[in-house]
Amino acid sequence: AWLYGPGLPATLPAVPQGVFDALDRTAADWRERRVATADLPVRDWVPQEWVRFLDEQPAELGDQRLDELRSTFRLGPDGNAEIARSWFALVIRTAYEPAYADLERFLTSTGRWRLVVTLYTELARTECGRALGRQIFEKARPGYHTSIRQAVERELAAK
Repeated sequence: AWLYGPGLPATLPAVPQGVFDALDRTAADWRERRVATADLPVRDWVPQEWVRFLDEQPAELGDQRLDELRSTFRLGPDGNAEIARSWFALVIRTAYEPAYADLERFLTSTGRWRLVVTLYTELARTECGRALGRQIFEKARPGYHTSIRQAVERELAAK
């Protein structure tokens, strides 16, 4: 049924619903300053929860809130690459310049297609981002596989 039948088979396990509901409430509470950064219940978060928390943050967060996140949880290029990708996507969306050096270090030391191209795609959304992306890409380019170089070049081309 899985390989040759149409649609999903009847033996498909039930997909749990609402697994991120509590996390989404926590993220909203943090954004609305009802929960202090130091009081976020991150101790038991798995990487997927960090990714969800960071990905759900709006571009309107101020530098102070990002400073709190960065310093409290040591967010940056080291550690889990998926968390770093989400952190740097937030850095790009919010134009959080204090973390641009860390973004450059991440992009010049990472060669995973999904991580690299995703961040350059975020950078390419604005002219300032494209300029920063081109600057970083010049340094990182020699370390990238040909397919990554080509994808990044397409993203950074003038729109």
